[in-house]
Amino acid sequence: MTKEKIELSVVIPTVNSEKFIEKNTKILEAFLDKNEHIKEYEIILAAQISKDDTFEAVKKLKSERIVPLFLEKKGKGIGLTAGFKKARYDWVLMMDDDLPYPFESIKKVLEKTKNYDVIIASRYIQKIKHKVPLIRRIASNVYLLLVKIFVNIPQKDIQAGMKLIKKELFEKTNYPKEEGYVWDTEMLYLANKAKKRIVEVPVACIHKPNQLVVYKVALQMLAGILRIKKRYSKKFKRCY
Repeated sequence: MTKEKIELSVVIPTVNSEKFIEKNTKILEAFLDKNEHIKEYEIILAAQISKDDTFEAVKKLKSERIVPLFLEKKGKGIGLTAGFKKARYDWVLMMDDDLPYPFESIKKVLEKTKNYDVIIASRYIQKIKHKVPLIRRIASNVYLLLVKIFVNIPQKDIQAGMKLIKKELFEKTNYPKEEGYVWDTEMLYLANKAKKRIVEVPVACIHKPNQLVVYKVALQMLAGILRIKKRYSKKFKRCY
């Protein structure tokens, strides 16, 4: 049976990644070259203003598959929105720049494109052991609870760093307005309200120390949830 092949844009927001972005991008490119599910692809590096020479590191990557963006403002959501708008292909895979998901996980989400519009690489729908620090696990559970209370999103791994999204979603919902880590939450809120087909695929995830300092962003993320609730409460009726 011939596998359905897709055209794929990979969007990677990146900041302070001078030491590893070149290596990680080349590893990802080698994997995508050989992937049986992909017909054509591009890797969009949404590089944001950094404390190191991230911009220079991205400029060194010479490949027809790599599309660099240089953004003078910092924020995960800013990078994702810019990358999605730049994307040429119908399917867009958002990924973290430290590549915390084994490539086998990418294969799993790519296999679901026939029946879904949003495919989440989920750490939580099966009991797969993830070596994540206790404080991160607690913060994630608290965030999920707050999302359920205030905006009632049914998915479990809302902040998964890897999601495959059909670009036409944004023709129906517009792009999220959140500029930081809550971008994913707003995207899923809009996708659920638009009754898009969403699935979570169980995957393993390798925790890598990164720049996210939980106690520094906790209040920002709570404020983001409340902004989403306020932003759309007059536009949609509660449907869950």
